[in-house]
Amino acid sequence: MAVPERWALPSVTVPTLGVWSSGEAYLTEAQMLLSYQNVLGAWNYKRVEGARHWLQLDQPERLNALLLHFLIS
Repeated sequence: MAVPERWALPSVTVPTLGVWSSGEAYLTEAQMLLSYQNVLGAWNYKRVEGARHWLQLDQPERLNALLLHFLIS
């Protein structure tokens, strides 16, 4: 699916972490996985089971661990 030019954004050029929760109601996992197409830097993806849209509220410890590992690595 082509993005209308008015919505086109430049690609991300830095390492990027995509985190998706299995209970997400608004963004499909396929959409999240396709995000790599907009990333020129390293792309990392993590799926979190048992969390909903507000991942940081449902599983704050898990999300913090993922972020710290990504940022320190």
